Amino acid sequence: MKHGPVAMVDENFPTIAIAPSDSVYDKMISNMEEIKTRRKKIIAIMSEGNENKHIANDWLYIAKILEI
Repeated sequence: MKHGPVAMVDENFPTIAIAPSDSVYDKMISNMEEIKTRRKKIIAIMSEGNENKHIANDWLYIAKILEI
């Protein structure tokens, strides 16, 4: 995300981020923060009870599940 894909982020199309509470959650939050600093729209799919919903413009909650 850091070098190639972030350059493709466009103000005319939102980024859809899937960020359940799992082992790569912190990396997804970091990617979402980087997109947000570019003032782009983010729609996030997050685990229920997520404390970082302020990063996204809109969000959907999914139930917490095992990472497996």
